[in-house]
Amino acid sequence: MKSNEKLTTGALRTKATICNGCRKPVCYGAAEGGREVPCPFCGDPVYLKPLEGFTVEKVPGGRRLAVLAAALATVSALAAAAWVLKPKSAAVSALIGRCVAPEQAVAPAEARVSGSGIRVAVTDVRMDRPLLRYPALGSECRAERPVLCLRLRLTNPGKEDTGYRTWRQGGAVLRSRLGALSPCSYGQYIHPAGIVPAETLAAGSVAEDMIFFICEAAPDDDLLLELDGSNCGGRGSLGIKIPKTALVR
Repeated sequence: MKSNEKLTTGALRTKATICNGCRKPVCYGAAEGGREVPCPFCGDPVYLKPLEGFTVEKVPGGRRLAVLAAALATVSALAAAAWVLKPKSAAVSALIGRCVAPEQAVAPAEARVSGSGIRVAVTDVRMDRPLLRYPALGSECRAERPVLCLRLRLTNPGKEDTGYRTWRQGGAVLRSRLGALSPCSYGQYIHPAGIVPAETLAAGSVAEDMIFFICEAAPDDDLLLELDGSNCGGRGSLGIKIPKTALVR
C-alpha cells in the first residue's frame, strides 16, 4: 500500500476513522478499506480499516440519496444521544463530541467545558516572540520567530480537582477564513516563562496557560479557537470566537 494514494473522488463515504495526527474524522467508502492515504486535513498517512465480511456493491443513483440520508440520520441520532447518555470512555466521548457543534463564546467571555464545568477565556492575543523557560538549563530565552500567542485563563468553580493537559500538547485548533493555522510546540519540557506547568486544576482555583500558532503575519479577520474538552476532564469541544479587534497590535 502506498501512502500517496488519495481518496476516491465521488465515492459514497459511509465509514469514518480518526487521523492520529490532527484527530479529525476521515470519511471513506467501503471499497477504499485496506488502503493508506494522506489525511485531507494535515497530510499524515491514515490507514482506512476494512470491514470484515463486507461485500461491496454498486449503489444505483436512486438509492444513493436514500443511503446518504440514512447515514446522516445515524449521525444525528448519535449527537442527540450525547445529551442524554454519559459516554463510558474517553474515546467514545471524543468521537461523539466531534459530531456536535462546539458551544461558542466571544472573547473575552468565558466558554464552559461540558462535563467538567471548567471555564476557559482568551485574555490576550498578539504576535510575539514568546519568552520560553528551559528547566533543564535553568534559563529563559525568546523564540527565534514571532508566532501568534494566545493567553488563556482557566477557572475551576467546582468543589473537586480536575486533571489538566495543556493544549500545547494537542487538542487546539485555530481557524481563520483562509483555513486552520498550524499549532506551534516547543517541546514537552519547554514552557512559557511565568506559566507554572500544572497537571491538576484545583477546586476553586484560577490558572493561566498559553498556546501558540504559526502565522506569517497578524491575522486581519476574526478567528475561531476550538479546544478539546477532554484536556481538562470534560467531553466534546468548546469554541471561542476571537474578534479581530481583540488582537494587540
